[in-house]
Amino acid sequence: MNSPESSQLRNFARRVDLTSLHLFVAVVETGSIGKAAEREFIAPSAVSKRLSDLEATLGTALLYRHARGVDLSPAGETFLHHARSVLFSLEYDHVRLHSNSSIYLAMCRMIHNGLGLGLIPDRAFALMRGVGDLVAIELNDAWAARDIHLVARDFATLPVTTRMLVEHLTRDTQARVLLNS
Repeated sequence: MNSPESSQLRNFARRVDLTSLHLFVAVVETGSIGKAAEREFIAPSAVSKRLSDLEATLGTALLYRHARGVDLSPAGETFLHHARSVLFSLEYDHVRLHSNSSIYLAMCRMIHNGLGLGLIPDRAFALMRGVGDLVAIELNDAWAARDIHLVARDFATLPVTTRMLVEHLTRDTQARVLLNS
């Protein structure tokens, strides 16, 4: 049975995403929401909103905002340490495109406005249903079959459980030859 504390921790982890952590660190490093937005190629209002949401989730101010930029609050100093730990000390890099990413949203909006068609995963389309009157057609023709590649810096250095998953996924394929070489 889950304790209320573990449930709260899971809810907290769902609300604090890597993008928000990354933007928080960028704001601290540049000393300004505007400079961080410029560096990260995002609107300053979007950075500000992310930070406000992060502070609301944590229930405390992380930054003191003023005309010259921002300064860390005491809670912000502590959170900065944890944010950097999550972003830069996780043993393996994490790379992925979220199915509800702004890239897929932009693609759906362009399609809705008649600029063409697009190929997106089923999950991404399901999340974008409210974008417009879009219709998905499953591609079953041979030309639509695609290869999926597993990518790692060095497969030999992956944890045992990850290597076992790779072995399972590449069973009966030529990829196993590459993994063992």
